[in-house]
Amino acid sequence: MVQVTDEAANDLPGASTTTASDGTFTITGITIEEIGIRIGGEAVDYENGFVGCRTSRYGHDVWPSFGDACTTSTGFTADIALDRTFLSARVLDSATGLPVGGAV
Repeated sequence: MVQVTDEAANDLPGASTTTASDGTFTITGITIEEIGIRIGGEAVDYENGFVGCRTSRYGHDVWPSFGDACTTSTGFTADIALDRTFLSARVLDSATGLPVGGAV
């Protein structure tokens, strides 16, 4: 979920959407010029937070609090880089390549 907020991080009524399958979103009807963008990624195992000013290799970072983020103006914005909130992998025996069950 993508939610537009005012400068005090109050959600603006009707100013939210869900991203499309390609990750894009558009929110229309925004009546203020300086906005915050809150990302709710928990439904798809991604982080929640507010879009920040700093950009990483893939786009704007997301910060847990509005105070660490920054506002933006309406129009087009750069990509937003979300981190996953889980880690999944296999532990393999380096000699045999077989899975190791019970590793802590």
